[in-house]
Amino acid sequence: MRQLHLVLTTFLALSAPARAQEPAPPPIVIDGLKVLISAGVDTAVAVWFKGSSLEGDTAAVGQVTATFHNLPAWLGKPTGYELLKTYALGTRLRRTYAILLLEGGPMYFRFTYYLGSKGWIMQHLDFNTDAEKILPASLLPP
Repeated sequence: MRQLHLVLTTFLALSAPARAQEPAPPPIVIDGLKVLISAGVDTAVAVWFKGSSLEGDTAAVGQVTATFHNLPAWLGKPTGYELLKTYALGTRLRRTYAILLLEGGPMYFRFTYYLGSKGWIMQHLDFNTDAEKILPASLLPP
């Protein structure tokens, strides 16, 4: 009986399709989401923009932070986040989709980062409370 169990277990393990490991999100994405929850949007934007052409660009920073500051009050404060999916676009580009969990509802994010010689550099940041404006169809419910 024990031999049958071993053979069956081995067969099932070998017949299961191999799954490619999903690429990890750039650490800077996670760092920014954590800071957004603990210290606010101004600090999070500084983390996300670090090393990019927008670092220190007060107009760009102001545009992103103003959007957050103008959110309806009923959305409340951030309470957590969820990473939905990260796609590798070649060997040096990552696109990560995430949800910021607010007291009154979700905010959806799309981050695109490039791995340069000095680390991950933001290429694009989008966010919206409407999932269909941010998430690809493959991540939306039918």
